[in-house]
Amino acid sequence: MTNLDAYNCSLSGKKLVEAGAGTGKTYNIQILLLRLVLQGIDIRKILVVTFTDAATAELRDRTHKILNEMREALKLLTETNEKNQNKYLKTLAEADFSDQIQGFFAAKNEMNPWLDNFPEALQRVKFALANFDQAVISTIHGFCYKMLSENAFESQLRFGLEVKSDIYALMTEIAYDFFRTFLYNAEPLRILICNNEGINPTNAADFIKKVHSQIGTEIKWGFTKQELENCKEKLSELEKEIAQLFQEF
Repeated sequence: MTNLDAYNCSLSGKKLVEAGAGTGKTYNIQILLLRLVLQGIDIRKILVVTFTDAATAELRDRTHKILNEMREALKLLTETNEKNQNKYLKTLAEADFSDQIQGFFAAKNEMNPWLDNFPEALQRVKFALANFDQAVISTIHGFCYKMLSENAFESQLRFGLEVKSDIYALMTEIAYDFFRTFLYNAEPLRILICNNEGINPTNAADFIKKVHSQIGTEIKWGFTKQELENCKEKLSELEKEIAQLFQEF
């Protein structure tokens, strides 16, 4: 395992980066994305995905800012026409550019050929900014929704589908519908048992949510006709036994 050097690592092949919270993942993603842009990759062909909407908004904002700062840095160096690395690093430091931006210009030329042609790099950054609204910086589920929407015929899904990242409200609604069907016309004894045992829509929804959150859990939706009849018979037998116990008590 080696430490990640985002300014000088190879941009080809497959890479796995392991990092904990607060270790600079977003910071390094910005560097890698900007390096791809400087190498001539169309920003609209770069896919950046993360987990939450908040993280996506932060990453998009910070990426736009670093593109703007790089544009200003390249514009300055293009105007001064300075070729010596030590001298243009000094120029950037005096102009108060961030350490992140200065890191690009201190990188190795063999891994960053754009360092030999600032005017061309400047045009690439300007192009990226002009097309930034089309850059795919999204959550994983947001990207999947985008692909399904754009390829509705191929995916055989109807138009107008809505992605729900939290389906707890839907689970609760289903639980209430079930209890309305199950209890509204039930015998008083059944209702009494449910009340005593805390069997209600909210608890049922909480249980389903807990089970559903377990990776690999398989939920069997519905019963066969025979299984449903067996459940009804068993429930009736238990209720009769409970009723008998109440009478004896």
